[in-house]
Amino acid sequence: MELRKKTAIIVGVTLIGLVLVLFILSEVIVIGGFANLEKKGAEDTMSRVVTALSNDLLLMNTMAGEWTTKESVQKFLSDPHDPAANPLLDNSTFERMQFNIILFFDPSGTIIDGKMYDLSTHREVPLPESLLVYITPKNKLYERSDTHGLTGILRLPDGPMLITMRGVHANGNQGAMLGSVLMGRYIDQQVLQHISLLTNIPVEIFEIDNPNNPRDIIAAKTQIPKGESYFLKRVSEDIFEFNAPQYSLPLNDTFIATYARVNDIFDSPAFIMRVIVVRDIYSQGRLTTNYFIMLLFAACLLYGVVILLLIENTTLSRITQLSSEVSGVAVADDFSMRVTPGGDDEIGHLARSINWMLQQLEGTYAQLKNCFIRSEDRYQILFEKSSDLVVIFSLSDWDNYESIMEVNDAACKRLGYTRDEVLRLPLRSVFAEDVQNTIARMKEQCVKIGEFSFETIVISKFEEKIPVKIYAHILHERENPAVIMICQEIARH
Repeated sequence: MELRKKTAIIVGVTLIGLVLVLFILSEVIVIGGFANLEKKGAEDTMSRVVTALSNDLLLMNTMAGEWTTKESVQKFLSDPHDPAANPLLDNSTFERMQFNIILFFDPSGTIIDGKMYDLSTHREVPLPESLLVYITPKNKLYERSDTHGLTGILRLPDGPMLITMRGVHANGNQGAMLGSVLMGRYIDQQVLQHISLLTNIPVEIFEIDNPNNPRDIIAAKTQIPKGESYFLKRVSEDIFEFNAPQYSLPLNDTFIATYARVNDIFDSPAFIMRVIVVRDIYSQGRLTTNYFIMLLFAACLLYGVVILLLIENTTLSRITQLSSEVSGVAVADDFSMRVTPGGDDEIGHLARSINWMLQQLEGTYAQLKNCFIRSEDRYQILFEKSSDLVVIFSLSDWDNYESIMEVNDAACKRLGYTRDEVLRLPLRSVFAEDVQNTIARMKEQCVKIGEFSFETIVISKFEEKIPVKIYAHILHERENPAVIMICQEIARH
C-alpha cells in the first residue's frame, strides 16, 4: 500500500475516532446533563401542581375555620332542634363556596345535619353510600382527626375528594366542644382545570388500582419512590407540609411525563397525578449537540486536509521524489548519478547517505570493471592461444543445434571446420561414438562438483578419428549455465 494511502487512512481513522469519542462523551455528559435538567424542570412543574392542590385544601381548611367562629354555626351545634338555628346549607352557599358537601357532627362524631350538592347539575343529591361508611355508625374521620381537625384527601369509588374537618368550640377555642364541621369537594375536571390555569400545565389524575389505566401509569406506579406516608401533615395550627413522591419518564423525543402519588387521610395511595410537558430543554440540548458534532466533524475534516497537505509537502512528495530518483539510478544502471539532497532533516540525511552509497558503488564498480576487463583479456588470450581443443557448450540444450556457444581456433583447425560451421553443429555430432550416457554423467557431475574428465574419440570433418581426454568444468560466471571442455589429444603409440 502506498505511503500516501496509509497516511490518509491513519489520519482519517484518528479523526473519525476523535469525533466518535466526543460524540459518545456529548451523549453521556452533555445530553445527560440536559436530561437531568429537564427531569428537574419536570419535577418542579409537578411540585407546582402539588402545591396548587395543597393550596386548595388549605383554602378549604381556612374557610372551615371561619365557619367554626360563626355565631349561626355555634348556635346550631348548641341546639340542633332549635327552629331558629340556621346552618346556612342553602344552594347558594354551595355555589358560592364551590363545595360538594357540608356536614355537621356533635361532639361524639355523630352526624347531625348535612347536605350533598352536585355542582354540575346545581341541585341537592343524597349522601353517597361510599361516604356514609366513613361516618356511620362509627365516625372514622372523627377518630382520624387531631385537636386541630383533619385535612386531606378521601378516596371514594366515585372519585377522590378534598375534605377538611374542624372542631367548633363555644366562645372561640377556649370554650366547650360543640361539635365539628366537615367540608368537601370532589377533585373533578373543574378542579383540575383550575390547577392547570394556576400552573399553566395540563393535569390528569388516575385511580391507583384501575386496570384500565394507560400503560405508562401502570409502569410508573411501581417506579414512584415510597416516600413518606402522608400527603398533608399539620406542623402547627396554621402550618402544613405536604409530600407527594415523584417519578419522571420520557415518553418520546417530544414529551416527558412526571407522575406523583398522592395518599389519602389514611396514608394509603389515593390516586396518581400526571403532567406531560414538552421536552424543550432536551430538544434544545440535542439540537445544540448535533450542531456541535457537525461543526466538529467539519473542523476535523478541514484539519485532516491541512495535515495531509502539510505531510504531502514536507514529507511524502520528497520521499516520492527520492524514490523516483533512486529508481532512475537502477534503471539507468549508472552509479555516477546522484539524488537531490533536499533539506537538513531525516529525509535530507537519507538522500546524502544514498549519494555516499552511490559514490562507493561507483568506485567499487570501476574497480570491478577494470578487474573484469583484465580477466577477460587473460581469458581470451588463454582461450585463443591454447593448443588444445576448447569448446564451450550450453548445459541445458547440448543435444540441439547451436548448443556449441564458443570454440577456439585450434579446435576449428584440428576438426577441419570453420568457426561458423562448428557453432551450427549439435554437440553429439563431434563425437565418433555414442557418448550420450557419458555426457549425461558429465552434466550431472559438473552440476554437482563442478568438473568431470573422461576419454573418448572425436571425429573431424574429414572422418578422421582423434582420441582425446576431455576435462570438463562448469562456468558459473555466465548468464546461462555452460560447460567448457578442454580436449587433449592422446598420443598414438
